[in-house]
Amino acid sequence: MHFGLLIFRGDLDILDEVLRHNHAFFDEIYVLDGSEDAVMSSAIVRKYENVVFYTTDSKLPPEYRHPPRDGVLRRFLLSEIQARHSGEGWVTLLHSDEIFYDKDPRLVAEEADAKGFDGVVWKNIPFFLHTSQEGSYQYDQQKSVIEQVVWAALPGWPEVRQFKNKAGIAFSQNRHMCTAPDRINNFMRTEYPLRHYPYRDQIQMVRNAKDRISRGWQNYGGWMATSRSVFVDVLPKYSSSKKIEPGKIIVNGATGEML
Repeated sequence: MHFGLLIFRGDLDILDEVLRHNHAFFDEIYVLDGSEDAVMSSAIVRKYENVVFYTTDSKLPPEYRHPPRDGVLRRFLLSEIQARHSGEGWVTLLHSDEIFYDKDPRLVAEEADAKGFDGVVWKNIPFFLHTSQEGSYQYDQQKSVIEQVVWAALPGWPEVRQFKNKAGIAFSQNRHMCTAPDRINNFMRTEYPLRHYPYRDQIQMVRNAKDRISRGWQNYGGWMATSRSVFVDVLPKYSSSKKIEPGKIIVNGATGEML
């Protein structure tokens, strides 16, 4: 079986598109929603029948109400999966602004399993607003983000996104920005691309940055504070950028090579 584990907050402008692309890859999806407007987000999430577990941050048991750490939140959701399917299948970490567009994660998990690995490292490729779009770009929430945000920062960042659902595994509750649970340590390192869309619109970008920084979650988007524009040639810490035309399939998350 293939399980999706999703913790998120906001991203309501693309949440439906993300789930529309990603949900078909999973037998069951487990969701923890930290959105301020959980009425709207729950309506979106509950449309998908394979979302078998959904709850909000406000309903977490006391032992999981902790200073902002993704470890404790993923620990909670993974415990729900383990309670139902301990030692069975693979888990894929989902984010509300990431799309498995170019490669089926089920096939990747099956490849890793056949080769004796218990985790998979993908190449996370952030898409952003390029200087060539300045003056003409206007984000339309009614259109696909894939068709609008077409510049990719390269090479993709290596991140663990899948792991075998071995009995007794758990995330350390005090760790943060860690995508691998304890006892997962034999990784298949790949060039498979995972599309990441954190930069979609100036208002959205600034709002998300302020929210994450104020909650001590992440120093997200700090580069915007010293930039005259949210349109850049390449994102900080990345060496190059490449335009990915809508409909193109990325086959290498390090180089951006396309079919």
